[in-house]
Amino acid sequence: MKKLLMIILIISALPILASVKHVGRLIKLTGDVKIYSNPGKKITGPAPHVLLDGQYYSVKKARLGMKIKNGSILETGNKSKARIVYKNGDQFNVGEGTAYSINWSRTRKSKKKGSIVNLMRGKLRAIVSKKGPRNNMKVTTKFASMGVRGTDFFVTKKGNVGSTKLTVLRGEVALKVQPKPEIVKIAGKKVVKKVTKKVIEVKVTSGNSASFKIPPKIAQRLAAVKKSISKGKKIKFSEIKPEEIKLSIEKTNKKELVTIQKASVIKVKKDDKQIISKKMAKEFKALEKKCVKATLEDIKDYDKDLYEKAKKMKNITIAALNSEVVKKIHKKAPEAPGKPGESELDNLDNDAYDKYFLVE
Repeated sequence: MKKLLMIILIISALPILASVKHVGRLIKLTGDVKIYSNPGKKITGPAPHVLLDGQYYSVKKARLGMKIKNGSILETGNKSKARIVYKNGDQFNVGEGTAYSINWSRTRKSKKKGSIVNLMRGKLRAIVSKKGPRNNMKVTTKFASMGVRGTDFFVTKKGNVGSTKLTVLRGEVALKVQPKPEIVKIAGKKVVKKVTKKVIEVKVTSGNSASFKIPPKIAQRLAAVKKSISKGKKIKFSEIKPEEIKLSIEKTNKKELVTIQKASVIKVKKDDKQIISKKMAKEFKALEKKCVKATLEDIKDYDKDLYEKAKKMKNITIAALNSEVVKKIHKKAPEAPGKPGESELDNLDNDAYDKYFLVE
């Protein structure tokens, strides 16, 4: 009887144990950072609440040590950043003006589906171990999905329909671009309206960037179709051709790398008091070591010279290690083509390299 009870307890605990490795911890932040949690069709959790994409969320001001749970959304405001670290050493460096949600399988049976990160807008740099639970993670935006198999990459998404850019700093990411089917309800039933059968798929490797933009005319067509179907009207939608989606792949240039570095560095102001307990400080230190170890192991497989150099660094931190990765690519990267506009410069100064490559 005792054995049977023990087996039942173990089986019932499996979904919880499976989810623990997927829960991220907020170990560094600056500025205005919010967590949207407890998603549901009905209002649950503490006030205040917001309604987003048909789901109610409980909104909290982020604090150090908070856990990013399944279905939660993390949002950073202007001049605000955050670093999320996972138990195995994976990390997300979240730039300013960013909003993303994360979902993962809860049971051992469906665990193979992996984590899905939906980047709504902003900038996200992720360092993911190919041996960890996120080695088959997907990053999605409105018109694309990126298959991750352990790597260091940076994704930026401008607005709801704006351009998306993927930069790979180490490893390889498979990028699929395809406008998603619109799903609407007619007479209480879900109806899927396919907007295209074509999928553009490319593999982006270290030191390269892939960017694409859905032309405004297509975005307007999609919006018109959705509106018409939601009213119960039948409308014929002309299929989007691959050449209509402006996709380009090129070497990542120096200014883009400085932008990535700027988004990755989190400098906490002296007047920004963030008090943590001794226990939490100890936990953060352990997570920092996990990050360094996992990143070094990954670097070893791709760049032996950088690995040997990093091993000799004294009191190595994950911020310094991530900086070295970008710095090395920056040395061989081409200059930005033509005369960059204000948006391309991203308000960077002439001394941006020195300013943003300083270790936190």
